[in-house]
Amino acid sequence: MSAQQASAIADAAGADPSAEAELLDQARRSSLQELKDQCARTRAAALPDPEARRRRIHDSRYLRTYNDSEGAWNLHMRDNPEVGAEIMAALAPSGTACSPKPGPRGAESPSRPTPPTP
Repeated sequence: MSAQQASAIADAAGADPSAEAELLDQARRSSLQELKDQCARTRAAALPDPEARRRRIHDSRYLRTYNDSEGAWNLHMRDNPEVGAEIMAALAPSGTACSPKPGPRGAESPSRPTPPTP
């Protein structure tokens, strides 16, 4: 089992200990992404109250910036969707607006800069 698989299972089993055996079995027969998706569903099901889930996400929010090995500036953030929407709206009027690009299953993936209009 890889460290990534173990980490995903530990997080999900922390939310729902009864799911650990099934997740361990899935780790042997599924891709890492499939396992991560199931772990996310397990965590969400463990806290079905939307307000409690919102508070949990709020409590684990973060914002990190760094320069990567190519020298590019990066922003990585976790918060509730309404906060993300506010940030994206604040970026829109600037010359550095980003256009969200749909990811798997309709999720948002890293945005790409919108080219400037002449």
